[in-house]
Amino acid sequence: MDWIKRHLGNPNVLLVDARSSNEFNGKKKKGHRVGHLPGAINIDWKKTIDPIKGTLRGSRDLLKLIGKSSPREVVTYCQTGYRASHDYVVARHLGFQKVRVYEGSWQEWGNNPHLPLE
Repeated sequence: MDWIKRHLGNPNVLLVDARSSNEFNGKKKKGHRVGHLPGAINIDWKKTIDPIKGTLRGSRDLLKLIGKSSPREVVTYCQTGYRASHDYVVARHLGFQKVRVYEGSWQEWGNNPHLPLE
């Protein structure tokens, strides 16, 4: 949590929320508060999988999910870290060298009323 707080707004760090878009946008509540980490993008882990083949989508499609961002470090999170672990593997697959999972994820951040959120 402290590492995330220190790096909020850092353009070299990309925060990736692996939860569903409804969780990310605050339409589905799984904690005391709704929303997402400030500056995070949403890459629902299910959207990284080809629905027909059941394998990871191609690298070109996966990079489109990240957008034009070219971070030096990627940090994934979800509700408790399980879905974030999948997005961790996706980021490594795409060649990002510095990737980490925020283990506390939304369970820690979203339940702390003193932390900022979007």
